[in-house]
Amino acid sequence: EPTSAISRRDALSAVTAADYASTTRSERGPVAERPAADRRLDFGEIEVGIDEAQARAEAARCLKCGCAAYDTCELRRAMDGAGVEHSRLPADVVRHPIVDLHGGLLLDANKCIRCTRCVRMCRDVVGVAALEMMHRGADTLPAWAIVPGDEGEASCAACLFAGGACVSTCPTGALSAHPDVLQSAGLEGRR
Repeated sequence: EPTSAISRRDALSAVTAADYASTTRSERGPVAERPAADRRLDFGEIEVGIDEAQARAEAARCLKCGCAAYDTCELRRAMDGAGVEHSRLPADVVRHPIVDLHGGLLLDANKCIRCTRCVRMCRDVVGVAALEMMHRGADTLPAWAIVPGDEGEASCAACLFAGGACVSTCPTGALSAHPDVLQSAGLEGRR
């Protein structure tokens, strides 16, 4: 029986501060407490919790150091089925920064398996052709393919705000929408 491949980055190599060099640090917000005079009179909760705005701010602090497709990764299932052990692969771990392809569409090239599903979904199903594969060989990655100001740009934004067909078809979680985009569209739970 195959063992489950681990989709966390730290399972392949140590996660360091350099991995977050492009991430803006956001401190945890304060949690309101009941006054000490009131707390002395009963055994009630000390912290009174946070409101919706504070909860949204805390949720936006996520660094996504793990895999967005941790429980649904098709790559992991394929590795399990083929008996692949990542510890026996001779290649060095190459780290790519997470980049904003355009308007909140994030690409984590560390997870991209170059399946082209995002490109085909965008072009053939949605009819926008906002993504295209660039370069050749191991350097091949999805890239933004629309000239700024093109009418396809508005179609891409509308698609992304509707949940993003390219994001939902990605089998490994390499494509995701920035939390601000999801919050604006009321789709916070869909990364």
